[in-house]
Amino acid sequence: MRTLKSLVLLAIVIVATITDISFSQNAANYLVTSLPGIPQNVNYSTYAGYINTLFGTANSSIFFWLIRNQFTADRQRLIIWLNDPGCSSLSGLFFEVGPWRLIDSQTLTSANESWNQYANLLFVDQPVGSGYSFTFDSNNYLRNFTTESTGFLQFLDAFITIFPEFTQEEMYIAGENYAGTLISYVASAILARNNQTSTPTNLRYNLQGIAIGNGWIDPRTQYTAQYTYALSNNLISGIYKTLIDSQLALCLEALRNSTTVRVDSCEQTFGLIVNSTEIGDGNNATCVNKYDIRDRTSRFPACGDDWPYSLPTLQTYLNRQDVITAIHANVTNLTWIGCNAAVTRLLFNSDRSGPAFNLFPDILRQIKVLLFDGDSDLICNSNGTESWIRRMTWNNATGFQNQTTTPWIVNNVISGRMISERNLTYVIVYNSSRMVPADQPRIRDVMYRFMGLNQNFVPS
Repeated sequence: MRTLKSLVLLAIVIVATITDISFSQNAANYLVTSLPGIPQNVNYSTYAGYINTLFGTANSSIFFWLIRNQFTADRQRLIIWLNDPGCSSLSGLFFEVGPWRLIDSQTLTSANESWNQYANLLFVDQPVGSGYSFTFDSNNYLRNFTTESTGFLQFLDAFITIFPEFTQEEMYIAGENYAGTLISYVASAILARNNQTSTPTNLRYNLQGIAIGNGWIDPRTQYTAQYTYALSNNLISGIYKTLIDSQLALCLEALRNSTTVRVDSCEQTFGLIVNSTEIGDGNNATCVNKYDIRDRTSRFPACGDDWPYSLPTLQTYLNRQDVITAIHANVTNLTWIGCNAAVTRLLFNSDRSGPAFNLFPDILRQIKVLLFDGDSDLICNSNGTESWIRRMTWNNATGFQNQTTTPWIVNNVISGRMISERNLTYVIVYNSSRMVPADQPRIRDVMYRFMGLNQNFVPS
């Protein structure tokens, strides 16, 4: 009872600290003038802070961080980066595509292959409850991808009001894993609104493409591929196979009638697969990292849930008071964490949204799509991606009609293979985890070519 009373009092204190906050509509008020630990001689500006959108109250607000391009190419482009719903996109900023990497919780260093060299980057903590984004009413947590995409459009409309220069600039939405579902829903919503004659010009966004790494798109094939991928990589053996096969039968039966993003019996199958990789006992037990099967020494039962292993350093940095103040996140006294399990759990346990697979044919009819898969991710593995591409019909044909792939070469080394046809480009990246830009930073060059960047700006 004392603990509950303390939590209630804490909530009252927190709400009191934000009651009088009025978020700015002036871009200059979001300018980050000094970021602790940042390298010297930075030649680009960044903007960060909160936008009130979905619920029209300071008690629910979305945090964003805009990083302007370092150099100007032939035209301006905006890449919106999203991580899994419930997880902060700042992990993508500091671990994958942003201009800085953490040396420690005090010091940042410049990233050589940052995506903001020739494109503006916008990182968004979404939905509310993720990262710095907050709400103090759990009823505001989103429960399906349709509502979440609507909320994201409301955020984007407010963002464009503050930064109107992006209204007609080329826009791309990128991210990975379960963000693949959200990105598909957001893209579909933008395109649908663009096609309405009643939509004002300033709300018709110039969406040119989406890019998804190891995305969760088609549960029907991807759940099955988790099993076949695990088998082919010797992750299932002995007495566990009988148990897993029994649970898999329940999964397959459920998939026959399922029309949703998440299927409980299949999630249980995957849990058994991961648990079967346990080696050792007690505190010394290890297992496979489900995001990077090259790592067979992940702590059990986390099995990758504590990955990337440098996440605690990022958490320390983003909870420093001087950092919080610098990026205008000093609105509450909440603690930044990489992922809010309550947000993710509520979304996936409540959601009856259909798979993103259903949206893809219409998206591909209107814009380009780039899919890139690290070959060592167990959950959203390349086997599954290739399977759902084979069964998808888009732009008057099913699957890739020409099955010939082209080697992707980095520094004279074959680092993957790629294929492109009818608005869809697919790249499989060798020796890479779920976080492809972290393991193979030159995936940025593929993104640049996908966006039509002049070849003079893209290394060969």
